[in-house]
Amino acid sequence: MRTSACVLALSLAAAGPAIAQDHVHAQGAHGGLGTVVFPNSGKTAAQADFIRGVAHLHSFGYRDAAIAFRAAEKADPGFALAYWMEALTHRHPLWGQEDLPAARLALSPLGASSQARVARAKTPRERAWGGAIEALFAEGKEVDRARAFADSMRRIADSDPADLEASAFAALGLLGLGAQVGKGITADDAIRYAENVFAKNPKHPGAAHYLIHAFDNPVRAEQGLPFAREYAKIAPDAEHALHMPSHIFLQIGAWEDVVASNERAWAASRAWAKQNNLDNAVLDYHSLTWLQYAYLQQGRFRDARALIDTARTLMASGPANARYSLWDFWFQYASASGDWKSVSVADPLSVDEAPDAGAAFPLPDMVQAGVAAVSRGDSARAARILSLLKARRATAVPGSYSNNGYEMGVALIAGGIARLRGDQLGAIAFYSAGADIEAKGSPAGPPIIPPVLLPYGNLLIANRMHSEAVRAFERELLLRKNHSASLLGLARAHRAQGNPAAAMQAYRQLLENWKRADADYPPLREVKAGASSSPGIILN
Repeated sequence: MRTSACVLALSLAAAGPAIAQDHVHAQGAHGGLGTVVFPNSGKTAAQADFIRGVAHLHSFGYRDAAIAFRAAEKADPGFALAYWMEALTHRHPLWGQEDLPAARLALSPLGASSQARVARAKTPRERAWGGAIEALFAEGKEVDRARAFADSMRRIADSDPADLEASAFAALGLLGLGAQVGKGITADDAIRYAENVFAKNPKHPGAAHYLIHAFDNPVRAEQGLPFAREYAKIAPDAEHALHMPSHIFLQIGAWEDVVASNERAWAASRAWAKQNNLDNAVLDYHSLTWLQYAYLQQGRFRDARALIDTARTLMASGPANARYSLWDFWFQYASASGDWKSVSVADPLSVDEAPDAGAAFPLPDMVQAGVAAVSRGDSARAARILSLLKARRATAVPGSYSNNGYEMGVALIAGGIARLRGDQLGAIAFYSAGADIEAKGSPAGPPIIPPVLLPYGNLLIANRMHSEAVRAFERELLLRKNHSASLLGLARAHRAQGNPAAAMQAYRQLLENWKRADADYPPLREVKAGASSSPGIILN
């Protein structure tokens, strides 16, 4: 068959010389998706849809990508790569989501078996791609399938570094594997592949996107800042590309940038849903939760609370969203504001059943419900949730991410119960154990399991352990840079310790965060006074 201008060029090392590549820009109904070069053996009629689908896939626009790949399949029913790429739209590795039956169904028109499907590829390189994707959706444990895909894509990319799509998907494969085995294990290799793509095609949507994910941790975030600044420019019509830069902005505490990114992303999500006549369940509540978190860091509590009403209205008028609920917005607001009573939201779980009923509840929901019970003074309910949490902890692998989450949750709730009972030393001991676990972590995004170091530091101040409190807040600020509540705690600890210069520095940094804060927010007076050269302040 004649190869099109988008022929899958650059064969494996043993397959002969490379075929010249032509640049194809992803445009169309969702233009502004970046520049993708993916030579292949498909018919010319299938190329625009196929390239558009790949561009959407790199920006995690899974629904639009699937539509584009199906259009490419219709234009060229024998175009094997289109089916394999459609299957990838049913796996969202960095979101912890996979619809394996849907992925296999997408592959079924191509052939009844993996061998039959791979045999339909028209070039050695396309057969290699097919083998990698077939391995991802074969039988077996998810971690083994993810490793097989990542290893296969690495081999394809290593055979020809000029094949930028292979490098891009190798980076994605490694990040997906990292989500299974630990991000730090695969991040350096993912960065290497993605940087190769970015250096040769700085308009590639996947390169900047995957580099942001790879650098999304407190230690390396500054290295991701150039890519965060570029990604929204590369793919301005991809809603996720508008949100993703805020992963880096949040890590460095650039709250104005976090707000700007997510206001744009949320508006784009609303427009996209309206344009496609979709219900509210598909809206990007992820961006909305990040926007609320940034508002809270800025002291904009009215704006943050208003988003609860926004979510309530949207969620009430359509099907439920599987990833987010009204509780997520309420808990984030209440834990930052201390207002646990003025807004009424249904609790996400019931703990009146047998202890093993807790197996059905997500870990964050259990911890949040326990923290809410403590904050409302309901020690009996908190104790029931603690029992469920301990039972779940007993089944977790020691040292694993989930086990650490259980340990932090137990520390938060047990410490809170001890505090309610007046056992200050007991509460300090629980919080201290949880804080040590938290300090070893590498958080990304707004915390779904509340920080332990924050209540630990505040409790240390209350017990006049000021040096220890300073250390607790400093540890939290290493994990969450420029975090407003931690800055407030640090300033208070320094002040109580008798270090007014250090207190003033913390207050001034916080005041910069709060330059748009609600004028009547009570701690604002304290912060303004502490940031000035005036010697006296009032601690609330």
